[in-house]
Amino acid sequence: SYLLYWKLYPSFYGDRESLTIYPTYPKKYKNILWILDCSVNGRYLGINSDQFNSTPFLSKNAHLYVNTGNAISSTNCSATSNIFLMGMGNKDNLPDYDERLLKSPNIFAFAQNAGFKTAYLSGQSHDNHLQNYMTKYDLEDIDYFFQPQTNDEKDIALADELLVEEIINYLHQNDGSFVYVVKSGTHFPWQNNYPIDEEIFKPSMGTNESIFSSDSLLRLNTYLNSIRWKTDHFFQ
Repeated sequence: SYLLYWKLYPSFYGDRESLTIYPTYPKKYKNILWILDCSVNGRYLGINSDQFNSTPFLSKNAHLYVNTGNAISSTNCSATSNIFLMGMGNKDNLPDYDERLLKSPNIFAFAQNAGFKTAYLSGQSHDNHLQNYMTKYDLEDIDYFFQPQTNDEKDIALADELLVEEIINYLHQNDGSFVYVVKSGTHFPWQNNYPIDEEIFKPSMGTNESIFSSDSLLRLNTYLNSIRWKTDHFFQ
């Protein structure tokens, strides 16, 4: 079983390696925000397809950003995809038999080395509970850390909306920052991800309805409602 495998071959746990490269040029941007939105299939974003009007705000303001289109996920799991990004992963090093994602300098070390303050803000976990293969050693390269205090305070439907407030408050007080944001995202059960009055695509799944017992139209509409609220509304 997976648990037996984990017991026999535990993952690396320890401090990350030190940086051996340094920036050649001064930093180009005052602030950098890297926002990770989990469980979002790019094919269902309105900015990528006229078939679904799931991102009306982003579509209306397409002239303000560059849309690079769909990308292939590094893994099929949020946790491993997150550590691939945070651990400065490279597709040429996959499979990661040597666990370089857990040993190499993380993205925060690179940001600090480039002269940025570093901030980690997450709407997924709570208190000091780390996730996505983060360890206490990663915190050594993070200047500011935020997660909701308790799990009870982490309302799934409002988690990303509250996260926006934290990002704005942080940036009002800190310039020259690299801000790593982990959104609550569009994890299932999708019907819990948005307020009932934001049910734009109908009919959709009921509160206690399972994705296995609902038909394809209900699942699609529920997922689109979740994307519209959790992704489009976040940037609005």
